[in-house]
Amino acid sequence: MSRQGPTYLSLNERQITPEHSFSNVPLALGVTALSWPIMTRLDWAKLCTIIGVAVGATIPWDSYLIHNEIFSYNPSALFGYRILLVPVEDLFFVAFQTYNTGMLYLMLTRHLVFPSFLRHVSTLYRALGIIFLAAFTVAGMFCIWHGGRYTYLGFILAWACPILLLQWLLAGGFIVQLPVKMLLISVIPPTLFLWAVDTFALHQGTWVIQAGTKFDWQIWGELDIEEALFFLLTNMMIVFGIAVSDFAIALTHGRLASSPGTINTPLSYNHILHDFVRLPHTLNDDFVASIDESVCRLAISSQSMYIGSAMFQGPLRIDLIMLYSFCRIADDLVDEAGDRKSASDVLDQCTLELESRFTSKVDCVEQGYSKYPELTQAIKNLPATRLRIEPLQRLLEGFRTDLRFDSECNSFPIHSEQDLDNYAYHVAGTVAASMIDLLVHHFPCYAHATNDTVRNETLAAAEMMGRALQLVNIARDIERDIAIGRVYIPTTWLKQEGITPGDVIRGQHTESVERLRERVLIKAQEYHDRSLPALASLPVELQGPLRAVIENYMEIGAALKRGHRSGSVRKLKLSLWRRLLVTYRAMMA
Repeated sequence: MSRQGPTYLSLNERQITPEHSFSNVPLALGVTALSWPIMTRLDWAKLCTIIGVAVGATIPWDSYLIHNEIFSYNPSALFGYRILLVPVEDLFFVAFQTYNTGMLYLMLTRHLVFPSFLRHVSTLYRALGIIFLAAFTVAGMFCIWHGGRYTYLGFILAWACPILLLQWLLAGGFIVQLPVKMLLISVIPPTLFLWAVDTFALHQGTWVIQAGTKFDWQIWGELDIEEALFFLLTNMMIVFGIAVSDFAIALTHGRLASSPGTINTPLSYNHILHDFVRLPHTLNDDFVASIDESVCRLAISSQSMYIGSAMFQGPLRIDLIMLYSFCRIADDLVDEAGDRKSASDVLDQCTLELESRFTSKVDCVEQGYSKYPELTQAIKNLPATRLRIEPLQRLLEGFRTDLRFDSECNSFPIHSEQDLDNYAYHVAGTVAASMIDLLVHHFPCYAHATNDTVRNETLAAAEMMGRALQLVNIARDIERDIAIGRVYIPTTWLKQEGITPGDVIRGQHTESVERLRERVLIKAQEYHDRSLPALASLPVELQGPLRAVIENYMEIGAALKRGHRSGSVRKLKLSLWRRLLVTYRAMMA
């Protein structure tokens, strides 16, 4: 060998390879603790699969290089156990590298709705990737044939590039649509970390590369350029490998979400892989585009719902997003109609299209001939076979209440506390009830689906929780509502403070308004506390995600109680880190 390692130690003094014990293991423990509450069965299945593939692909490659003395290990840094000449420490290193990089990718992409990335892409992108990886595969074989200082580089390219090429052939069109920033962050920081670890290992003499089989060019210190390339390519293989699994999962989830009938969630990994082998790798382009548009709408309009929804998985999440998208579009069309007549026309059209959709389960109006094509598309995308029409009809009644506000005529329909309860039920309790309908269909074997008493109790609790969240919205948006001539604080409450809705519109008696805001928040908290225990009857897979959605909304109420305000026209928004912390705590509970 070109250089000697440190003086050999006795057997009882030998330790696991330093780069493994002092770097990868603590890092693995850290990322596990951080991501444990949000990991699902599919996530663990993906990780186990890619770790198994990584270790299986490494053994013959390492074994061949060790057998031909292209590199070797210092026996004083090893326990001495080997598999086909490969030290077990090296295999542990591979497993932990795969685990750490894979966990980073999973955390970064948790919020993505993967079926929205199933659009068709230009064959040019796929062709360029194939040509690029095939060229480097050939270059690697040429380097091996040439030998000498090209040897180690050749073995790296001839081993890694065919695997990357296979991954690209399977899911290149999907990978190229994923956010580039997240792919880069998934690959580059772990690569830099492993460069530092490998520099330390080479300096300690843990292992050495045979002189004459490498270029002997260093990135820094003793880190050879071949080693730098090795860790870059292996991290790409890990990320691409999990992306292939995500592609297969997205296809199955998309097919199920676009199909009628009950969906038995969660799906097994074997079922997904079987579908990937057996069925075409495409989805309806219109449905994929609708998912994408709905996700964008959710991310912009409701950060609480968007972050909370990321904890739901599979076709259930798609159904929930489509439900929210319909609610958002209908609400926006009413608010932006310009006059009551136009807004009423929107609701009338929505009522007719909903009745036709839920009666025949088919589209009532072709989108091209619809007066409101966006609304027609949203109704078309509703999973009608997994919902009831009654909650959605009551939702429209809530929107009609909004049309009755007229500050010029002193018309304020929220007269009493009962009116406030009814309004909160119509615009939010009904949505919560629809969510329970979806849960029944996606988890048909649990008590809330098979026991009428449990289902009714769960529905009542969900409707109450919906009221709680709407009351938080009302408390947050008092200034925004004043700007459009609406006061949702009951008139009877205002009278107790000696003021009228007109006084609130004119910006008078702000101290009284603040006291009433606090009263609305107290009522919201009471509803929240009374309905939260009902979550215990739901499947465990749903309890954490539902808490995440709920507590993100309630945190807005907590911020209002602490005196945070956003001004007269801007909606109060929590920081991303605050929302992530709330979500983490909710998933841990």
